[in-house]
Amino acid sequence: MRRSVSRIGLAFLAAIAPLIFAACSSDDPGDDGASDAASAESGQTDASGTPATGGAPADMQAQVAVMTELQSINQQLVTIRDQAFERPELQAQEKALREQVQAAMVSINPDVLQLEARFEEAQAEFAAAQQAGDQEKGQTLMAELQTLQGTLQQLQGQALEQEDVAASVETFREGLFAEMRVVDARSDSLMSRAEELNEQLQAAVPANMGGAEDGGGGR
Repeated sequence: MRRSVSRIGLAFLAAIAPLIFAACSSDDPGDDGASDAASAESGQTDASGTPATGGAPADMQAQVAVMTELQSINQQLVTIRDQAFERPELQAQEKALREQVQAAMVSINPDVLQLEARFEEAQAEFAAAQQAGDQEKGQTLMAELQTLQGTLQQLQGQALEQEDVAASVETFREGLFAEMRVVDARSDSLMSRAEELNEQLQAAVPANMGGAEDGGGGR
């Protein structure tokens, strides 16, 4: 089963393959924010961290259930991916791809390395500010980090759109998916299910926003 870049999307690629910018992503490459979104949707979690749905409307409970299933699938895919990455050839391909993307980003903006260095420095400064209880400095650094992350992600996106880089990404993806299928024959079905769940969540967001606006306009 062949999947195009547009079909999976760069966000899903980031969820299953640590391409670049480890500093700009979570420590767990498989964390796509589903758990945070679920918590925000329900407003609370139970002691185990599972989104609580007691008393929530049926549609909200359904969304939380989708998010929970998506998180579970992503965790399974991360496990499969990690096992696939034990193959030395795949590690070498991933390293070459990161270097190619990095070079493309530098060609777009020569200050990329300085931006990355400042991002790492700001992260350390933010952690120190938190530890010292300096909220004002922490807020300033958080704003800087968000700006830097946005800039770096934009440059990364531009680099990934370059024809030669996109071709390398597709080759790497095909190799990764092939190795994941060797590790676990369910990989295709898990990825397909994850796509379906993502589409359900995306479709639900406009509906919820529309309902909120209608409810507010009735006064």
